[in-house]
Amino acid sequence: MKEIAMILKFVVIGLIYLVLFRIIRVMYLDLKGVKPKGNVKEYTLEVIDAPEETGLSRGSFFLVHKVLLIGRNDDSDITIKDPYISGNHAKIFVKNNNLYIEDLNSTNGTFLNGKRIKDLEGIDDGDIIEMGRVTFKVVV
Repeated sequence: MKEIAMILKFVVIGLIYLVLFRIIRVMYLDLKGVKPKGNVKEYTLEVIDAPEETGLSRGSFFLVHKVLLIGRNDDSDITIKDPYISGNHAKIFVKNNNLYIEDLNSTNGTFLNGKRIKDLEGIDDGDIIEMGRVTFKVVV
């Protein structure tokens, strides 16, 4: 019976060390800045124009990981205090290593390169997105 208890102690200690090793490894890779393998694009939105009262400043960047919700609501990923922006205005997301934008039935619409978005639209490097009084540029 004592042998089994001793073995279980070593197993538990081994598991603790394994968990600690994995945590330290993740922290190390994060600090080192190791990126995932493969041809993964990083998409960023740059604020080109925005009035001060919107809460955004020119030159700000927003990294698009998977899904980025834009709107006036506080739970949006990019909250824009602009009366011309709907509560849930637009959604930008990455799917199959491509970037897409979708208008979420906003009152004043979302514009991609000067054209109002009606359905899901693909976005490329250098595209201009306008909503309300805010203008973004897509940077890859």
